[in-house]
Amino acid sequence: PNIVTGAMTTINFSVSAGWRWKRIHHPHTSDHGTMSAKPKNGAVNLALTIGVGKDGNPKVDLTSCNAAFSDYDIHVSGKVSWLYNLFISLFSKTLSKTINKTMTDTMRDVITKDIAEYIGSIPTIEYVGGGNSKMNIDVTTSDVEATDVYLSVANKLQIYNNKTGEICPHKDALIPIYVDEYPAGFQLFLADTAFSCPLWVNYNNGVFMYEEKSTASQWALYIPPIAKKYDANTPILIDITATQEPTFTINKGDGAIMKFLMEGKIYAAPEGQNRTYL
Repeated sequence: PNIVTGAMTTINFSVSAGWRWKRIHHPHTSDHGTMSAKPKNGAVNLALTIGVGKDGNPKVDLTSCNAAFSDYDIHVSGKVSWLYNLFISLFSKTLSKTINKTMTDTMRDVITKDIAEYIGSIPTIEYVGGGNSKMNIDVTTSDVEATDVYLSVANKLQIYNNKTGEICPHKDALIPIYVDEYPAGFQLFLADTAFSCPLWVNYNNGVFMYEEKSTASQWALYIPPIAKKYDANTPILIDITATQEPTFTINKGDGAIMKFLMEGKIYAAPEGQNRTYL
């Protein structure tokens, strides 16, 4: 199992309370004041098991949790030395145990409830784009590896054509990205399907088909025979279409290369007649 252990040693907290006492019998003396205590040292020791849950999100289980604070810096207002010593005695025994239990229970609730609830709320399907470019991206967690030294989380990253429900056929190939300002040993990988699959979706949904409308009078200056053959208001259309799916590749030698193969046709579309390619 992926078990991660650690200790939280920078937890700062303090305990404060007011006190008052009065002697009923003669001589009738009384006093009051405040008491505060802060831990000098201590830690919360944790052991977590990290894996993949049934919902496809990472899953964190608490294996063990133990708060250990025992040495306190105590301040008591008032000049009753025996009361000061009583507080020290209480903290070294009963109160320190109570505080440790409270801290342990609090950390347990945070991990088993709050963190689990947050992780469970992370969506496993993301929607990107709109119209014919819309994609569904399955980002469920496929694998988790964790030790005290590193944490590795792998996502499924499966892309669907929202319009047809088809899965992108391109397979992941990781592209290493090096960032100089990060410490040595840091490396970021990007899946090339982040580029090739959107191109696949757009091509199959006809996004790379474009038609520009104009009139014969606008083209007469460039192609004079059009003015003789067609009325000035005859629609002239330019049809630009991708003849094959665009490709995206990357390698160390050439870098990133995206290729489009487009075909353009110009034709006249007189009303009530068949289109005539020019």
